[in-house]
Amino acid sequence: MARPRLKKYKDLPPNLVYDITNKQYRYRRPDNKKYTLMGRDRCRAVSAAKQLNSLLMTGQDLVAKVIGTSQTLKQFIETRFIPHILPERQLAESTLKEYHYMLVRILKNLREKPIDNITIKDISDFLLQFTPTPSNHYRSLLSLIFKYAVAEGHRQNNPAANTMKRNIEKKRKRLSLEMYKAIYVSAEDWLKNAMDIALLTLQRRQDVVNIKKTDIDGDYDFLHIIQHKTKKHGQSAYIKIAVGTSLKMALKRCEDGINSPYLIHRLPDRSSPSERKSHHTQVLPKYLSDRFAAARDKTGLFKTMPELERPTFHEIRSLGIKLYENNGYDAQKLAGHTDRKMTELYKEGHGIERTSAEANLEI
Repeated sequence: MARPRLKKYKDLPPNLVYDITNKQYRYRRPDNKKYTLMGRDRCRAVSAAKQLNSLLMTGQDLVAKVIGTSQTLKQFIETRFIPHILPERQLAESTLKEYHYMLVRILKNLREKPIDNITIKDISDFLLQFTPTPSNHYRSLLSLIFKYAVAEGHRQNNPAANTMKRNIEKKRKRLSLEMYKAIYVSAEDWLKNAMDIALLTLQRRQDVVNIKKTDIDGDYDFLHIIQHKTKKHGQSAYIKIAVGTSLKMALKRCEDGINSPYLIHRLPDRSSPSERKSHHTQVLPKYLSDRFAAARDKTGLFKTMPELERPTFHEIRSLGIKLYENNGYDAQKLAGHTDRKMTELYKEGHGIERTSAEANLEI
């Protein structure tokens, strides 16, 4: 009688065993019973064994499809995708938070299905419950999950990648300078500061609220920005901004006597629910967008405009680019528009080489 497997080796795929004496994995071909050494790397041995089983155990694969003995999507997500694959991708915290929220919804609908039995129609039916934008987001995440499932031998194709991406009609209206000025009048002081910083530096809302007072060099001579969305893609995300007159005035207005490490800050409302903040004065991106929308609607200029068409805080970036270009400045470096690779940021251990830019727009 064969020796029973140790507990930690019980989850190995069929025909793969661990030789304790030689400290290597061995695969036994189901057709001729011959053993082949598979090395000491567990992941590689398991992946190879699964691929070999798919070729050499055709009959058993058909049985597995009928009775559902293969790994479920839930098992793959919880044992591989979340603890191992996502950390390797070095995603931003906000992206990870969004992915975890989406994974809950995915598992609610598809959790018990064997991963190799999920069809294109299963994915399509799941995506149809969402409007185009979230549908495309879920499609992208599912494509990523199944990309790894294919690579690790759990199935032969990617059903999510074979679904159709939904068309998204661009409805948001551009923000004019006159609209900006009207909203500015209705905004709270801290929001006015955020609007000015966004307009003059061309940064996204996440980058605006992430600026710390320690990012300012000298007597408001330079402002250092690391763009959250693009920092892993290239040098353009690391910007050293030479501060012009208007930007210097805007930065100084942020010094309001409140003890906060953040340039854009506010004292929280006592009645507001607790949020995940690194400091109680921190302004989170969603709150910034919500307060901007409130100030925008307060003007009365947009009451006849459908809500989905009303300009958001992000449109300040587009307005700023237009104003810079109209005044003869090249806005590309300031906006961080390039796709040079992150590896170009480092030279002989001397750290990050920042892209130099100037914020000279006067308002």
